[in-house]
Amino acid sequence: APESKLPPIVYVSGMGLSMYFVKPLLLKFVEYMDEPVEIISFDPPGYGASEPPNDWDTENAESQRLLLRQVIAKSTLRKPFILLGASAGGLLAHLYCLTYPEDVAGIILTDPTPSTIFEQGSPIGKVLNRACIQCGIMARVASWGFLRPLSFLLHHFSTGDVGDIFRCSHPGYTALLMTHTMLQKLASQLRYLHTIPDCISKQLHDDATSHRNIPLLVLSALNWTKKRPYGGFTREEMSQWWSESHQFFVRNSDNAGFIPRTDYTHMQCIVDMELVANATKAVLTQIHSEIVH
Repeated sequence: APESKLPPIVYVSGMGLSMYFVKPLLLKFVEYMDEPVEIISFDPPGYGASEPPNDWDTENAESQRLLLRQVIAKSTLRKPFILLGASAGGLLAHLYCLTYPEDVAGIILTDPTPSTIFEQGSPIGKVLNRACIQCGIMARVASWGFLRPLSFLLHHFSTGDVGDIFRCSHPGYTALLMTHTMLQKLASQLRYLHTIPDCISKQLHDDATSHRNIPLLVLSALNWTKKRPYGGFTREEMSQWWSESHQFFVRNSDNAGFIPRTDYTHMQCIVDMELVANATKAVLTQIHSEIVH
């Protein structure tokens, strides 16, 4: 909707997602916005509209940031725009905002992956490292076509927070996730996720002020389904760690809002487009009137 009076929106998707998962969500988002809005989504290379990279091992925070910059430039999107980062996409969106603050009118992070996720004391770091190895093994198995039949079982019988991802997805997407390319993509994203926190720290060290007045809103999902979700933490300890880790985004802004949702799991927060649209409307009230025509 190029005729939109609102700033355009760039949606940065989370880990392992593709256009087949994101597009229906964004269509709902546009409905809830109640007026035309120009929106593009960025999905890291892999399955969907883009070809996989020649070498998955070359993907890192810098290559993803530059690719996002190139995609935005080719889209001829009006600037400044609103960045909307979901899950792990929140880290990349935040890094982009720190690097190119002149491009960004506002930023919304939907239950973003904390930048402290690999620091000592993190309950999730070891889990993600193990998942990276497992995805590499599963990708080799998937290349022989052995994992597709498991998609039905994963969709209907998986438990815990990982199972919540499958339950919130269309069964066809679960089958897509069990393909060789998607598992390679997921393993690659888990590897380069390690590099983003350091890039964010470096960017904050180099320039700690130019981004601070950009409106920022963090949606934090604090409902964990297991009694001991990760790292031996209880459900309450995990919620506290997750909420405190999200304060990193808030502390580095002078115009930030934080919405804790104790009734939402991670995936429920990501897929609730009415919640995301309301968050976007809240951020729009903080954006200068000359940007909202």
